[in-house]
Amino acid sequence: MSIAAAALLAAGILLIAIPMASAAALGISGPQYSNGTPSITVSNRGPFEVYGLAVRASVLSPGGLVLASGSSAPVDVPPGSTVTVSVPIAPNYSSIAGAQPLSLGRLIVNVEADANLAGILPARLVASFPVNVSEAVEQVSVRPPSIVSASNGSLVILEDASFLYDVPFLPLSGFLEVRVMNGTSQVGYGSRAISASPGQEVEVPILVNISMSPYALLTRAQQFNVSAYLVSGGAPYPLGSWIYRWSPPIQGLSVGPAAVGPMNGSSYTVSVPISFVDGQAHGFPLSIAGYLYSSGAAPVSEASWRGLASPGPNSIRLEFTVPSSAAPRYAVIYLTAFNSTMTEELTPSPP
Repeated sequence: MSIAAAALLAAGILLIAIPMASAAALGISGPQYSNGTPSITVSNRGPFEVYGLAVRASVLSPGGLVLASGSSAPVDVPPGSTVTVSVPIAPNYSSIAGAQPLSLGRLIVNVEADANLAGILPARLVASFPVNVSEAVEQVSVRPPSIVSASNGSLVILEDASFLYDVPFLPLSGFLEVRVMNGTSQVGYGSRAISASPGQEVEVPILVNISMSPYALLTRAQQFNVSAYLVSGGAPYPLGSWIYRWSPPIQGLSVGPAAVGPMNGSSYTVSVPISFVDGQAHGFPLSIAGYLYSSGAAPVSEASWRGLASPGPNSIRLEFTVPSSAAPRYAVIYLTAFNSTMTEELTPSPP
């Protein structure tokens, strides 16, 4: 071989060997997760420019299901520099449902990066990163319920639950369920569809239907065990259970005794005191109607009161004006709140 040919061969070997050595100087780390998009860090510790670096990432369950995948736009990496490459991930919803993301303890992120080194040599990087899922849901809070509406057959309360969804890469799609127990009986249930992105704080108001007597709920203190669950992929994930001591809005209801007194020669008055304690943190509209009966089927006098009950003790008085010729036999008092009506009956003393 001539000296010129040998020199040319040596130069060719160097042209290949140097980029190959530089390819070995490429490094990859990650993934990081920020603002809903994962990213991979690529470092170029060699002397040559890396052109058109494209990163592909796949998120796998421990059993090998591909839960999400995506590719980055190509970028160039100058020599001696480090770049962070965003890799938009598209979830595979059918696989996510089968993997039950709320039950995952860890994930595997496989990364492949293809580039052209110095315009001469194709370069490929392959890496696999385990990702621990310590807690799928954090910062759980369920606040005490408040009354929304009631009728003679049902009562609806509002629960507010909040949490931080913290499974990386995988969105959450499912339901929030709330169950209310009174002793060993389930007396209430509510469900609402929810969705969340990784790292998202979620606040969910949920309406819960209570199948107890509204009279009991509105007038008697109760103790409830309230449990909240996230359900995704058919698997319930408990958010926790809380004991609620229910302070009713019309607690300690007392009607009477009636006070009967003279008014003038043709009539007298019957005064009926009504008292209770609003155990809630807010007031509510209250309507009271009273009917006083004598010997017939029709009332001989009527009285009413409408207003806003306030938190804490409330005292209200109904005043009847009754003809002197009608001896009071009994009075019926109707209290209406939250679209539910309660009835109290009392017997006034004769004037």
